Amino acid sequence: MSCYRGFRLGPDRLHRAKEVPIGMAVALVIPFDEKLQLTPSQLPSGPVDANASTSPIGGPKTSRTGEEDNGCWSEVEVTFAPWAALTIFGTTLQQLANVAIEPRALLGPRADDLTEALATAVGWKERFALLDVVLTEWARSGPASSTRVAWAWQELAHRAGAVPIPVLARRVGWSQRQLEKRFREQIGLTPKAIARVFRLQRALQLLDSGLPSAEVATLAGYHDQAHFGHDCKAMTGHAPGRFIACRVAGSPGPWSADRGEGQAPGVPMPASIRTATSV
Repeated sequence: MSCYRGFRLGPDRLHRAKEVPIGMAVALVIPFDEKLQLTPSQLPSGPVDANASTSPIGGPKTSRTGEEDNGCWSEVEVTFAPWAALTIFGTTLQQLANVAIEPRALLGPRADDLTEALATAVGWKERFALLDVVLTEWARSGPASSTRVAWAWQELAHRAGAVPIPVLARRVGWSQRQLEKRFREQIGLTPKAIARVFRLQRALQLLDSGLPSAEVATLAGYHDQAHFGHDCKAMTGHAPGRFIACRVAGSPGPWSADRGEGQAPGVPMPASIRTATSV
């Protein structure tokens, strides 16, 4: 589930999208032409320069993200499981939850060096090979993540959040409070928040398949249709009916716009980058 993706769009392809909450990955986006602009609500607190460019690191979220650009840009996007990002970035994930942070603020000069190297590389194959080398080096010097946190997160993902948190804690051999603490450190959100995101993602997939909201609510594990509607509105900004209407119409709605032409194929990251763990 961790991979690299490359994008290049021309000046006739203005990109504006709203993306649903994510719990599956941490994303490092490195533009090396024109840059993305994130909506101010997704940036750290403080004044935002309307002309400032961003190349964000974004962690797990319980709310939607908006982004736009001028229609002419190239970027590399690297996605990690949250617990793998702990090792690669060398920092706890709490500060990445529900925000996008400039790589320089988190990584220091390493971010500028990587951006410059990507900009001068010739073609996607060379850029992806460069990422293999750089990220493997970062991972070697980073802290190991917990195998128990990784297992618990994967269990929530596999079951679309349908695991009682006390049961999950017992299965990994920790108290519920200890599990919550480790999740904040290594995932960025609590188990309950991650479960809520996974459940919504499952529900939106079912909704997108054409099922009525009432059936979606039952299959996704909500108490009732009203509960699903409340969560959908809270985390995407739209009620289920409005969400699917935007998706079908292809209008600027809550679902991320397809990148389309200019996208290089996604490639898996080396296993050596993903597997540094401890108990």
